[in-house]
Amino acid sequence: MRKYIFIIGAARSGTHFVASTLNGKSNKHQYLAEINEFWHQFDLNDKLDFPDNSDNKNITDKIYKKFNRLVKEEVEVVIEKTASNVFRVDMLCKAFPNSTFIYVHRNSDAVVESVVKKNQGDFRKISKVSRDIKFVEKVKFLFQRLISKAKNNKYSFFMMMKDPITYLRKALSIVGLNKSSDRWGPRFSMENEVINLPLKDYAYLQWEVSVTSALNSFDKNNIDYIDVDFDLIITDGDYRRKIERMLGIVIGDSNIEFKVDKRHAK
Repeated sequence: MRKYIFIIGAARSGTHFVASTLNGKSNKHQYLAEINEFWHQFDLNDKLDFPDNSDNKNITDKIYKKFNRLVKEEVEVVIEKTASNVFRVDMLCKAFPNSTFIYVHRNSDAVVESVVKKNQGDFRKISKVSRDIKFVEKVKFLFQRLISKAKNNKYSFFMMMKDPITYLRKALSIVGLNKSSDRWGPRFSMENEVINLPLKDYAYLQWEVSVTSALNSFDKNNIDYIDVDFDLIITDGDYRRKIERMLGIVIGDSNIEFKVDKRHAK
């Protein structure tokens, strides 16, 4: 039976770090990262304070079938990480009733600092102010992102075409031609009422509502999730090895090892 593992946590909390570590090199594992185009097909909630539609069985059945079309036939363990799914735990429980949830959390101050850097930089995983990056390099990176999307999900092109304006703006931002004041990360349904908050306050609010939403859904659905403290993974070797062993059992791979470097400690 195929196993589904969902990595849940507020954006910039280390979820990608954990998910990519679990992916390993086995062809029995597949990592689906930030497949927003897939989830947007179903008009699911991706706002921070808006109720979801997880009680609609027609939708959850459709999600399960279409999700499995994204997965290679030989894959036994699917690892999925999409930041907005922190608000869709109720739906995931119904669509994938035997799934495993790994909840990754991080100190709020570190999350806010990371979000601020992300807003000041480009769309890369390692945030950096992009003023001094050559235009040619930005265009090259844009094509790399497009190729990566195409390789990860054969339906991506058609999904992206359903929301062309959003992806055009992202593309223009990557090459430095979009000077929009848009803020990175999940949005509020009442965005106009909070968009003028100072960036740090806005980022903290994102973190707070994300964490509260996930924990409330875990409690509501009586989910026995795996708790992972990102800060301790980085700073505490004993804790890191304990989590490596635990997650190794979950995915059936005894070679799980977090590659911690100076960048993660910042």
